[in-house]
Amino acid sequence: LHVRSRRQRQMCIRDRNNTLFETEIKSIFLNNCTICHNSNTNYAGIILEDYESIVANIAHSMSEIKAGTMPYDQNFNPAITSNLIDVLDDTLIEKIDCWILNGMKNN
Repeated sequence: LHVRSRRQRQMCIRDRNNTLFETEIKSIFLNNCTICHNSNTNYAGIILEDYESIVANIAHSMSEIKAGTMPYDQNFNPAITSNLIDVLDDTLIEKIDCWILNGMKNN
């Protein structure tokens, strides 16, 4: 986990009980990752559609998301080079980082 600044780390600590997996974190993955990483397609053997699968793959997922190599567009181009989709918004990445920092609660 790379929290970008001391201020962000403090914000994450204050946000400890406010980031909800079920309504916030899970929806980020469902909206951005499950086109390829679902129980039917499971590209590269990775599923990202429930708490257990997201936690099991969080380190790899976050390194790909932060590098802009995920998600892919419908032509299988990574977000960083795609003209069809954008890389994941920094506020969403920070929300996931805070959830990780605060123990990846299943809430």
